[in-house]
Amino acid sequence: MTKARNIAALLAPTKSTVDALGIAATSVTGAQASAISANTAKVTNAEPNTEILLVAGGGGGGSGGGEGGGAGAGGLVYAGTEYPKLPNLPKVILTSGTVYTVTIGAGGNGSTTYAPANNATNGANSTIVGSDLGMVAIGGGHGGGYPHYDHPTGGVGGSGGSGGGGGGNASGVNQGQWGQEGISGQGNRGGNGAVYGGGYLGGGGGGAGKVGDRGNYRPMRGGSGGAGLQYSISGTSTYYAGGGGAHTAGTNSGGGLGGVGGGGAVHVAGTVNTGGGGGGGGSRNGGSGIAILRMLTTDYSGTTTGSPTVSTSGSYTIIKFTGSGSYTH
Repeated sequence: MTKARNIAALLAPTKSTVDALGIAATSVTGAQASAISANTAKVTNAEPNTEILLVAGGGGGGSGGGEGGGAGAGGLVYAGTEYPKLPNLPKVILTSGTVYTVTIGAGGNGSTTYAPANNATNGANSTIVGSDLGMVAIGGGHGGGYPHYDHPTGGVGGSGGSGGGGGGNASGVNQGQWGQEGISGQGNRGGNGAVYGGGYLGGGGGGAGKVGDRGNYRPMRGGSGGAGLQYSISGTSTYYAGGGGAHTAGTNSGGGLGGVGGGGAVHVAGTVNTGGGGGGGGSRNGGSGIAILRMLTTDYSGTTTGSPTVSTSGSYTIIKFTGSGSYTH
């Protein structure tokens, strides 16, 4: 039977999804924009030959002090046959002689201000782009901060691969702020902030496997980050893309935990090369992303740039990019 696949079907997310979440167009540029907007691509009769995991940078934690929300994990895209977690894409077809350029997204910066505005930033996108392939993982949303009268939106988390958690209080409003949505198929929503009995409780950042927790009443503490997802593509079972935990103010009951998969607990940065979101309340950055390709050793060309780690597991070769580079098939 003829096995024809349109590589454009691997694209995630669509441009309309990105626009709907209000992510700035400037965050998706150059080769990424071309890949996202494409509606046709090379069709080949070759068998799918490569499994890929791609994770973007996690967002930066909210608010340099006080009730900052945890950041969302970087978006996670998986093409392969491991047990479905997010909607899996099929294995991809890499074409002999084609160069596939890999860009690894950096983690977002944690907020360095308490008020009047939150200056945390989203994580950066990770991409794999060739003449017949475009894959994009969207950076995680930043955590919400402590908004001021003059900056009422400062407490809202950022949209991204997974959404950032909301701040715990709005100046003069005395209510928690909203967590934000993640990209469908790449991550989950951040938790809402909350106010209980004088305690201001940030919301946890969303993870690839679970939404971020809202600020908790019993026990009174900031929300924990959403859990990431576990994959064995590297040869070792590993979690990726956990959300960041949120800070608490007005109570001594503590902050939220980081989501398994590199999410930072309160005052802790996201783990590098996991896409984990930064924890709230302490200017903590998100973790950088990662890209992993797995193919039969007989298909591996040996031609790479950027110094990825190359290893073998049984009859397979695994190429792990922790920084940007390329692979020529």
